[in-house]
Amino acid sequence: MRFAAQIAKDDYTTIGEQINAHRSTRQQAPLKASSIAQYCSNYNILSRLCDYKSEDPLYFIEDYDRVHDALLKPNKRTQKTLTDNSRRNYLNSVIIMSQTAESPGDVIQKFVNDRDALNQKYNDIKAKGQYSEDEEQIKVSQDEIDEMLGKIKKELKGVYSLSKSDLSANTYNLLQFFTMMSLYKEHRLRNDFASLNVVGLREFNHLTSDVKQGTNFLVVGKTVQIVLYDYKTKKNQDPMHIDITNKELLQVVRKYIGVIGKGVPLFTGPTGHQMTSNQLTTFLQKYTLEYLGKRISTRMLR
Repeated sequence: MRFAAQIAKDDYTTIGEQINAHRSTRQQAPLKASSIAQYCSNYNILSRLCDYKSEDPLYFIEDYDRVHDALLKPNKRTQKTLTDNSRRNYLNSVIIMSQTAESPGDVIQKFVNDRDALNQKYNDIKAKGQYSEDEEQIKVSQDEIDEMLGKIKKELKGVYSLSKSDLSANTYNLLQFFTMMSLYKEHRLRNDFASLNVVGLREFNHLTSDVKQGTNFLVVGKTVQIVLYDYKTKKNQDPMHIDITNKELLQVVRKYIGVIGKGVPLFTGPTGHQMTSNQLTTFLQKYTLEYLGKRISTRMLR
C-alpha cells in the first residue's frame, strides 16, 4: 500500500481513519485529528526532502537509506541540518505512516531504532539538567520572563476595564499572550492551555460525565481550578485537577475572565474559534520573538 506523494488536506480524514483502524488492530489508542494532520504534514515535507515521485519503483518510506540521508542533509538555503527534535518528529511520522502502509517490518524497526536513540539522547541530556543543542540557542531565564511580563503589564494598563468587544485585535492578542505566559510561568503544561473552556463552578457541576469526557476546563468559583479530561499523558478515565493558588496569577486570570466572560474558550485563534495546539505554538513563538528575540515553544516552558 502506498499513500500519495503529497497527501491533500481533504484526504487527512480518510488517512486518519486508515491509521486509527490499523492502530485498533494493535490495541493502540486512536490518534486525534490534530495529530493526524501533523503526521500527514510531516510526511509531505519528508516526501519533498526525499524528492519522491509516485512513479518511483521504491516507496520512499520503505527506503531507509533515502529517508536517513534526507534527514541529515543540510538545507540548501541556510546550510543548516535539522535539529534532533525535528528529526525525531519526522521519524515518528514515518513510523506511523509505515505501519499503516504495512511496510517491511525490518525497515520500520530501523526507523524505530533511530527515533529511540534520539529520545534516549534527549532524556540523558535532561537527566543532567542540561539543554539539547537546539534548546541551547533559545533557552530563556525566569528573569527574562518576569521582565517581559512586567513590560507587557504596563502596555495593558486600563485594558481590564473594557469588554472583549472593545479591544482591538492586537490588544486582545497581547492580553491573551500575557495571560498565557503568566499561566505557563506557574504551571508548566504542554499545549493543554489551548483546549481549556472557561466555566463557572455551578455550571461545571451540572455537566454530565459524557459532556466532560474529552473536554478540558478552567473552573471558576471561589477557587480557580484547571480540570483536564483530555491530555497527552492520560492513562485512565480520571481527570487531572490543578489548583491555581498563586495570588498574583489568580488576579491575572480573574481579571482576564472579567474581560472575556465565561462559557467561552480560554484562548481563541485568528478565526475566533478555540485555539488549536499548533496555533498556540505559533502564537507563543510570534510574541516571544517580538518580546524576547527568541521563538519559544511550550517545550521550552516545561
